[in-house]
Amino acid sequence: MITEKQFENFAARQGVTPESAFLYELMKASWYAAEKTCFKSYNQVPALFGLPKEIPITIKLVDCEEDKTVLTRSDIQFLVDNIKIGLSLYEQEREMLSKNIQIMWQKCNPENTKTTPYFNALNELKDNKARLKQQFKKLAEIQRKLKRMR
Repeated sequence: MITEKQFENFAARQGVTPESAFLYELMKASWYAAEKTCFKSYNQVPALFGLPKEIPITIKLVDCEEDKTVLTRSDIQFLVDNIKIGLSLYEQEREMLSKNIQIMWQKCNPENTKTTPYFNALNELKDNKARLKQQFKKLAEIQRKLKRMR
């Protein structure tokens, strides 16, 4: 457990004083929760903290209609066109990986231990192809959503 003096010294080192009430009470409540969790003292409350006080919080609600980040049709079309280019590049990369996988497969021989590097390269190429497939699917999904927004 931490004493009140130790807590005040710690808070002062962090630049938080009792005068900055919100930060001080927030820090005190956080420390209380940490002490309670670390020492599993559910039945006793550290003398320093007592019961945590309610901290007044002011929340400013923002009207969604004030948000000016709206995509126009031309913006959406621009994104769709660029994603189309990206998808074609992904497709070319996938074809190249498929060819390299075939080449590595032909060089692999399970009976020969000297072909172990080819097996490792084959596995790495397969992993890259799977990762590329996931990225392709995600990009295609984004493109479909954008097309629906037009």
